[in-house]
Amino acid sequence: MAASLIEQLVDLAGTGIGGDERPLGAARINYNGSSAVRKATLEAELASVTSELGLDGPASDAGIDPDTLVAFPAASQMAILVTDKRLVLWALGFTGKPGKLIGTVPVRGIAEVHRGEISFGSLVRVVMKSGAAVDLEVKKGDDVDAFTTALETAVSGGHAG
Repeated sequence: MAASLIEQLVDLAGTGIGGDERPLGAARINYNGSSAVRKATLEAELASVTSELGLDGPASDAGIDPDTLVAFPAASQMAILVTDKRLVLWALGFTGKPGKLIGTVPVRGIAEVHRGEISFGSLVRVVMKSGAAVDLEVKKGDDVDAFTTALETAVSGGHAG
């Protein structure tokens, strides 16, 4: 299932997947919620906006790490293609097939990946550098181990761990 899902999502992405970008894994997931972003991150974002408007010094002078501003797009049910550079996310339609592209997440914006079990299945927690934690429930029939390994490999720069 996972190999064909990877192929299907790469086809959907079309020319959006660059020649130097490697698909690592894919899964269909249920979005299970996320925690709030740290207050410091919101302050950094405000500093960045005021800088762009010329109301303050450059954002880099404020010590802002742009990776802490990366958001995770969400839909209640999604398909996620993991590449060595980013996550590409599609909303799943009523038939369970990927439909609308809802966004991308550069892997440099992800701090950690954790896998756990909850009462109704496997949960993958993606901790963003902003401090937000995004909980993803991998759908039955998709390989949670392969998906988690793909995420870990992408986040670690090619070395799962």
